[in-house]
Amino acid sequence: MKSVLIRVLFLLFATGVFGDAEKVSVIEGDSVTLHTAVTEIQRDDEIEWRLNGYRIAKISDDSVRTEGAFRDRLQLDNQTGDIKITNIKTTDSGECKLQIINNSGSSEKIFSVSVLSDVDEVKSVPLIVGDSVTLNSGTIIQRDDVIEWRFGDLNSLIAENNRKTGNFSTSDGPDGRFRERLQLDYWTGSLTIMNIGTKNSGFYEAGIRKSSSGHTIHKSYNVTASGEVNSTLSVMEGESVSLNSSLTEIQKDDLMQWMFGDSQIAEIYKADDRFSTSHGPHDRLKLDHQTGSLTITNTRFTDSGLYELKISSSRRTIHRRITVTVTDPGLSTGAKAAIGVVGVVSNLLVAGCVGAAVVIYQRHKNSKLKDQARIDKGRILSVIEGESITLNPEDTKLHEDTKVHKDDKLQWIFRSCCIAERERAADSFTVYGDRPDGRFKDRLKLNPQTGSLTIPNTKTIDTGVYELLIIRPGKSSIKRFNISVFVKPDEIETKSVEEGESVTLKTDVDVQKVEQTLWKFGLYTRLAEIRRGAKKISPFTAVIFQDRLEMDDKTGSLTIKEIKPTDAGIYMLYIIEEDLKTKLFRVKVDPTENRNNSMKKSVRKSSQISNPEEESVRKSNPEEVPLRSV
Repeated sequence: MKSVLIRVLFLLFATGVFGDAEKVSVIEGDSVTLHTAVTEIQRDDEIEWRLNGYRIAKISDDSVRTEGAFRDRLQLDNQTGDIKITNIKTTDSGECKLQIINNSGSSEKIFSVSVLSDVDEVKSVPLIVGDSVTLNSGTIIQRDDVIEWRFGDLNSLIAENNRKTGNFSTSDGPDGRFRERLQLDYWTGSLTIMNIGTKNSGFYEAGIRKSSSGHTIHKSYNVTASGEVNSTLSVMEGESVSLNSSLTEIQKDDLMQWMFGDSQIAEIYKADDRFSTSHGPHDRLKLDHQTGSLTITNTRFTDSGLYELKISSSRRTIHRRITVTVTDPGLSTGAKAAIGVVGVVSNLLVAGCVGAAVVIYQRHKNSKLKDQARIDKGRILSVIEGESITLNPEDTKLHEDTKVHKDDKLQWIFRSCCIAERERAADSFTVYGDRPDGRFKDRLKLNPQTGSLTIPNTKTIDTGVYELLIIRPGKSSIKRFNISVFVKPDEIETKSVEEGESVTLKTDVDVQKVEQTLWKFGLYTRLAEIRRGAKKISPFTAVIFQDRLEMDDKTGSLTIKEIKPTDAGIYMLYIIEEDLKTKLFRVKVDPTENRNNSMKKSVRKSSQISNPEEESVRKSNPEEVPLRSV
């Protein structure tokens, strides 16, 4: 009786009682799945699909068939009745009608399908082994949206962003071919494949289902990686060197950009006949207008460094890197071998943003370059939307000699874009609020003395990894900050604790009665979970928390022992039963040095009060405190 009632309710909904036809907009060449909202077809159900009045698919009496002129592009699910139209064309636009007939009556559901011509024609752009490529989803993921990335003939799930269940993950693939190669953008669902190999060639498909939608859009990509480009070139000073794009012809809507360090030196955009070189040796750069290859003539030692080629369109972004070493022909063999280049680049390859890189070089005559850039493991910070956050270089300590000095050049990088920088001697600094997409406009503050970056009035789109590049001859480093900005919750439990003590975050549930209990630090960092009674501690805890975390087997409560200032932040609890429940905890840590300073001030104040005459003299001759502008 209950199942009959559910089916009747669905039929009432499907007849269009609540409004007009569902509008479906899809790009030519993509695919779309139209959902019936039926969990499982019953024996007496008859399902029929019609496009512009012509029947294209039918299920009845255990018979499943597709019909019509484009039946080869139709896939019909015999369990749910969902229909998928692959490689959709503009001629497929129109009214697609679903009709369900059974003993309870009949119902209809109408989809208004609009197929838009693809202005960015998808053509084959060769990928070279070692490239990185971002496959763009073309959307912004909203609450309850789901995006799934699948690969190959087996349709293996390799990445998922499910806002409803809270699952945000990438996979190594069925045979491990994607290990440490995939990055999934939390906000857009775009997928980046880093350092691509031949085994990563194949068919990729993104399935995007918007919240409260009866359809799923599928975007497909045919990725091919072959051959290798010479990523390290060596040339004598005064000679020419060519940086090969590996293209035979640039596509109409491709934007090509050549970067040297953090400067763009050449650009091609054939759509408006834009061919240019800039911020470089204008008279020594030659750009091939057909292939995009770049030639540097009459090379100099200062041309040594890391060059990056970026090829972008609305569908994908390709990154390629080439290191060039220019040597003095008058040097000895040993001296030539001693010349090196250290390239420090951001690993966030997001479409629509110019890659930022820092090139540090030092010339040696009798020894190898030994001063490599130091890279730290990062600091995790989290705030509630609307709050202010400051990224302090001293919060992450790599080594005693990695402190920011007044003569260091500093660059703050977000999503591969430089958003703030300070030139040497701290007498010049700039913030770029229009990068990467204008999200930081009028919201960034840089302290030129300390190099600290402050983001007032934070937004959820500020979430991500920020990198501080500290550039100095022979002693350069990168400091990373993993920032999470949470949507303002209805309630949040705050725990205040002193450094060195312990704190317990309670779940108030019986983990044996729920599907999963999961703890995260910030939005992304998994700490510990209990699934179906099995407990798992993330390897990350050994790196940051050094085995100071305990998760109760019965309640799932999380205890942090010997707490440190770096443990402060927002912890998220996921409890999955029939649906997903979340709870936020804010942990505040009072550092030992703050308590000691507070005690010293208290003692100093008591001492001053105990000597009234001295206090009177002090007030009549106040100390002068120098002010400095920020």
